[in-house]
Amino acid sequence: MKNKITTIGVVILLLASCTEGEKTTDVEMQEDVMAEEIIQSEIQLIPIEGPAEIPGAVLKTVKPENNENIEEGTLEVNYNVSAFTLGTQTSARTNYDLAESEKGQHIHAILNNEPYMAHYNPVFSKDLSEGQYIMLSFLSRSYHLSLKNEGAAELIQFTVGNPDQEPYDLSQPLLFYSRPKGSYDIGQNPDVLLDFYVMNCQLSESGYQIKADIAGSDFTIDSWQPYIIQGLTEGNHTVTLELMDSEGNTVNSPFNPVTRNIEVTNTSGQ
Repeated sequence: MKNKITTIGVVILLLASCTEGEKTTDVEMQEDVMAEEIIQSEIQLIPIEGPAEIPGAVLKTVKPENNENIEEGTLEVNYNVSAFTLGTQTSARTNYDLAESEKGQHIHAILNNEPYMAHYNPVFSKDLSEGQYIMLSFLSRSYHLSLKNEGAAELIQFTVGNPDQEPYDLSQPLLFYSRPKGSYDIGQNPDVLLDFYVMNCQLSESGYQIKADIAGSDFTIDSWQPYIIQGLTEGNHTVTLELMDSEGNTVNSPFNPVTRNIEVTNTSGQ
């Protein structure tokens, strides 16, 4: 585990003070502590070593073109995908029990850092209102782990209609949120995937880093790779990712930081 990734568990011990001359045994003291302690479930963040790359797997956005102006209405998207089969279950596995799409491998398409759209074939359409848009698209395993090899992702921008807005600078450091998203049943899949995409920067101990708030627990991430979240309890939680520079300041780039709400259930009853 990376040194900068810390596990936070909050334990508050409320001990009543003893009056002078009062005798208290070790057993009685231990019982008092156990009766009055408040324990918040520990959340752990565990790096996954692979399989985040398939050398040669490539995604190219054919339509729309970068910097294209599109009439307001329906956006038509078309990709070329090579050395990666959409719609099949991933054969390369992790050592973790992750939620998985029954439809197989797919493309994650992210517009303006909103929750991704999963597409199982290289063509889709979406109604869009007038505005300036950034679209990151990348290849995804059937268990939603993004491919991070060169060529597996493409970032473009385009306009719909005639928005009164300057184009984004796509050469600056950028952070895109992928997982977790939606609802999770930890009774069926106890391991929750944390995955994201960084562009135009490298994470390191002395350089760019990601500050993560996961259900109230804080972590600093200095390596671009997928992670497992363990220890989430039932209920609604928030996950916030924030790209920071080497001085510890929030990077002034579009849609940074980004927050998602997730729901956690446990149908196993344990």
